[in-house]
Amino acid sequence: MRNSTSHALPIPGRQAVALGAFCVLFSGVSVLSDGFDGEGTLGGIFEHYGSLGGLCLAFLGTLLFTLLLGLVLFSFWGRGGGDSERRPLTRRQLGLCALLLFAAWLPWILSHYPGTMRDDTVPQLFQWYGIYMYYTQHPLIDTFVFGLFFSLGDLLGSKTLGLFIYIVLQAALSSALFTWVISYLWKRGVGKLVIALVLVYYAFSRVVYQPIDAMSKDSLNGLLSVVVFLGLIEVIRTDRGALRDLRFSVPLALCLMLCVATKRTLLYILLAFCMVYLVKLLIQRRDARRFALVCILPILVSGFVVVPTINRVVGADENETYEMYSIPTQQIVRTLISHPDALSESEYERLANYIDIDAARESYNYMRADDALLKVEDGAPFLSSCLDIWIKLGIKYPDSYFAAWLGLAGRWFSFTTMIDYGHDSGVELYDGPHMSNWRAFFSKDRVTPNIADEFLADFDFDRIEALQPLTDVLEKGDDLQRGIYAISSYGLYCTFLPLLAFVWALVAKNWRCVLFSLLFVISTLSLLVGPLTLYWYTVPTVWVMPLLMCAPTILRSGAAAE
Repeated sequence: MRNSTSHALPIPGRQAVALGAFCVLFSGVSVLSDGFDGEGTLGGIFEHYGSLGGLCLAFLGTLLFTLLLGLVLFSFWGRGGGDSERRPLTRRQLGLCALLLFAAWLPWILSHYPGTMRDDTVPQLFQWYGIYMYYTQHPLIDTFVFGLFFSLGDLLGSKTLGLFIYIVLQAALSSALFTWVISYLWKRGVGKLVIALVLVYYAFSRVVYQPIDAMSKDSLNGLLSVVVFLGLIEVIRTDRGALRDLRFSVPLALCLMLCVATKRTLLYILLAFCMVYLVKLLIQRRDARRFALVCILPILVSGFVVVPTINRVVGADENETYEMYSIPTQQIVRTLISHPDALSESEYERLANYIDIDAARESYNYMRADDALLKVEDGAPFLSSCLDIWIKLGIKYPDSYFAAWLGLAGRWFSFTTMIDYGHDSGVELYDGPHMSNWRAFFSKDRVTPNIADEFLADFDFDRIEALQPLTDVLEKGDDLQRGIYAISSYGLYCTFLPLLAFVWALVAKNWRCVLFSLLFVISTLSLLVGPLTLYWYTVPTVWVMPLLMCAPTILRSGAAAE
């Protein structure tokens, strides 16, 4: 039977079993998350799909899609070797490729002049211009970079022009880095058809060009992530041999430092990955000194020395962050809403040392933990005050815990929830709720109570009227992609592909691919324990996804040993 299964499918039998089990589990979570309305009842999920039959049809459709895609990828990854390694692309070929990518994005950039900003960018500019104190919720390196471009715009007579110059330079740098990825794939023997698909992906995918058109800390960090992921896959491929070359190791170390400095989450993701790699080396009794010096030390120095020093130099107010407690806090609050008598009086008193329970229950939002986390007491010790309470409630009310987790993280598994970065700052950042939020940054006793309105009035997000026909065409094309969940869904990029690659690597016993795909899995886990499902968090993953898809070809046998 095992042999017949192997011959009937384009993949070995054990891989078929692993693929089937994974797709069943993934499809179940995906369908449940799509039908979840916050109530956490099967009746509510059935109502979303119309009936039990509708739920089953949705599950079977998702399962069929994941199985077919999984079969294609397992078969592709199983071939592994690809072509023999090729000569590097010439400078002319590299230049043409970068020019092609930039030209593909340019119509979108021009028609959406002057570009967009993330909501976090606005308070970062408040800090740069001195109308609000510096604080550490957003990386200050990003704040300085964005501020410099707006100051450049001031010199040229328009903050809006400063934003546009930043967008154009970001697009130029992105085209160069993505060309570097394509060149790397070419040199490592990835098939020409696959490279053509990667080129099309970078040139025309909405999950690529939309964040390129945004001044966002995630886009800035995404560019650094491309360099870091490229460096790490080369470290794995050469079994750390590449680290001997200072032309490789010094830029990698610097990019690791910058990557951590521009996004706090990358400190934990990269450090966790490097520590796993280090443990592997130590178990194998391999020399790990060079790896520790080039990869681990820069991460530690950046996260625990450079960033804190910058914060102290500018007098940045340290913001307490409890994002790592998003899931347990949400689970406890949801359970106490459904079961107000679940805890004893003494347990309530202990829990009150961590969070204002009544306020958290009142502000609870099943789709985001931020509302409950705002009620956490300053300096509250979760582990010492309520770890045992969290465990106790989870054992007694697992259904409530699952519903709380599904509300926060379920959309990361969704094939019907699209990644929409947004591309109209005039509408998305100047609406009523956002303007109220910007005004709330400033105390009521300021001399200029409308300082937020006056500052934001300097921006002109009116698009170029003559380009409106082009804008309409591009928006229709963007909407067309948006309607195809296989192209731009959260579930595809953020969970399905990273977890599928990891499953394949484990079953195929391709340990180099296991190690590299683990970097993506850790990134996925960081999303699943976060406070909400947010499109900006996807940028690094979607920009480096071609490396993961081609990893079995890149990490084939024959790498140089140290």
